[in-house]
Amino acid sequence: MIKKVAVLGAGNGGCAFAGHLVTKGFEVGLYEDPKFKKNIDEVKEKGGVELIGTVEGFGKFSNASTNTKDVIPGADVVMVVVPAFAQMIVMEAALPYLEDGQIVVFNPGNFASLMFRKMMRDKGVKKDIKIAGTASLMYATRRIAPAKVNIWAVKNIMPIAALPATDTEYVVNSVKQMFSQFTPAKNALEIGIGNPNMVVHCPTAVLNAGRIEDTKGDFMFYWQGMTESVCRVIEKVDEERLAVAEKLGVKLMSNLEFMRKVYPAEKRGADIHDFLTHSKVHGGHGPDAPKDLHYRYLDEDVPNGLVPVSSFGKLLGVSTPIIDSVIILASALNATDYFKVGRTVEALGLAGRSRQEILELVERGE
Repeated sequence: MIKKVAVLGAGNGGCAFAGHLVTKGFEVGLYEDPKFKKNIDEVKEKGGVELIGTVEGFGKFSNASTNTKDVIPGADVVMVVVPAFAQMIVMEAALPYLEDGQIVVFNPGNFASLMFRKMMRDKGVKKDIKIAGTASLMYATRRIAPAKVNIWAVKNIMPIAALPATDTEYVVNSVKQMFSQFTPAKNALEIGIGNPNMVVHCPTAVLNAGRIEDTKGDFMFYWQGMTESVCRVIEKVDEERLAVAEKLGVKLMSNLEFMRKVYPAEKRGADIHDFLTHSKVHGGHGPDAPKDLHYRYLDEDVPNGLVPVSSFGKLLGVSTPIIDSVIILASALNATDYFKVGRTVEALGLAGRSRQEILELVERGE
């Protein structure tokens, strides 16, 4: 029985999760990295987090702290809700306090299960915990004021898989106590490659780079930035992603199919452009584009989404020219070699393994 949850990360998603879980009757401890202590101070000052929009209520946490030892011990589930580039930083702080029997869920996964497995092996840590990841964030949400979150939508389904996949049934049966939307995915590879953010965010940010810098984000990223030609590139990125997934034995929905599935109340759309530019989840809230190019749409989704897909493509002999082009352009725009810093096959601890050996690892472990 899940009673206590530790939420690591007090940004948009973390506050949404933490507040929502409290309204569902769970005891919740909220952690934030000391560098972002202001987030915790604001929550403490208000006594919790106010939720408006699709979910309404006030979530009062049992504890809010910048020290993981204050929130992790005794928790049944540890929900990691930070950008991918901060996941391992947070987990290094959490590692000493994780306890046997806990479930750690990365929201979203972005291959974090493999990264965390490698961290534990490198540090010689042996704890009886279940490690899992989700395909995306449960919410479309923004933190609009100190300790106040606007939840525009909650996804209708949320794929999740454990590493190894033999633990997935146990994890799903447990986390469904928190959210009925959790549904089992095949394995951690499906979760990592299945994240739709890389498909829509990265090409759009690259192809709107001048507009982002000129206007400082004063336009609607989805409704105005995703024009017909931009969406044609999005569709090509999606095709290459699906081809890599298929080589790994993973059958993914297209990005459009996934959007239709998780947001059933939205207009179905004839294509991805029609869907995204009419989606009230994704637009209509006023200007929402990044204020600069060093934003998670590039700094997170390129190295932790597109780069691993490209890397697996190279391993499997699947050509990904459009994905590679987006990575190259994003790297030039932000003066960062995303191929070098990204979650490549080597960075995931899979170097030297064959396709079959990788599949055995994610399915059964070692």
